[in-house]
Amino acid sequence: FSIHSEQKSPKSHSYIKPFFMPYEGRICIKSLLQDLKNAKEKICIASYWVTHEDIIIALKIARKRNVLVEIIFDKSTPGSSILQQEFQNNGIKFTESEIDSALMHHKFIIVDNTITWLGSANLTWTAFSQNYENMVRIESSEIAWQYYKDFKNLTKEFANVSKTINIAQ
Repeated sequence: FSIHSEQKSPKSHSYIKPFFMPYEGRICIKSLLQDLKNAKEKICIASYWVTHEDIIIALKIARKRNVLVEIIFDKSTPGSSILQQEFQNNGIKFTESEIDSALMHHKFIIVDNTITWLGSANLTWTAFSQNYENMVRIESSEIAWQYYKDFKNLTKEFANVSKTINIAQ
C-alpha cells in the first residue's frame, strides 16, 4: 500500500486519486486539464485564486464548446478585476463577493457532476509547482452532487452580499 496509490472506495465505488505538490504538480495539472478538456456539460469552481493560465485557457475553450462554466471567488482576490474582464469576455459566469471579505477558502472543481477535485491548492501556478499542497480527484456522482449542492448554496449566500455577472446567455 502506497500513499500515492489510487484507491476504490468500497462504499460508493468511487475512483480516488490524491496528488501531492510540488512533487506531483505536473501530473496533477495535466490530469485536471484533461478533465476540463473532456467536460461536456458543466464546470463549477469555488476558489479564492484562479490565475493558472493553463486553467483559464481550458475554461475559455470549454466555454467555446458550449460547456457551462461557473466560478465563485472572493473580491479580495488580487487581480479580480482583470479576471472579471477575462471571464466576461468569454461568457463565463462568475460570482464574487461585493465586499473584500476574504471568506472564500473552498478549493473545489466539479466537472459534469461526476468528477470532483478538491484540496488545499488554489488554482495558481505556484500551488502546482512550488507549494506543499494537495489535490484529490474523485470520480463519484454522489460526491459531485454533495459539492454541487454546496456550490449552489455558496452562490445564494454570496448573492446576499455580492453581484453575479452572467454573460453566458
